[in-house]
Amino acid sequence: MLDRRFAWHLITPLNGIPVVKQKFTCSGGIVTNLPAGRGVLDGLVALGL
Repeated sequence: MLDRRFAWHLITPLNGIPVVKQKFTCSGGIVTNLPAGRGVLDGLVALGL
């Protein structure tokens, strides 16, 4: 799910794997400022979901 062909929204938490965070940043995804599940929730809230 690291590609917009398969996932509409790209969100990774602060403690995500560095290569994933880099790919998401380059693809217009969200890298949140919170770790783990709280970071994913923060990203979903930022998207208005």
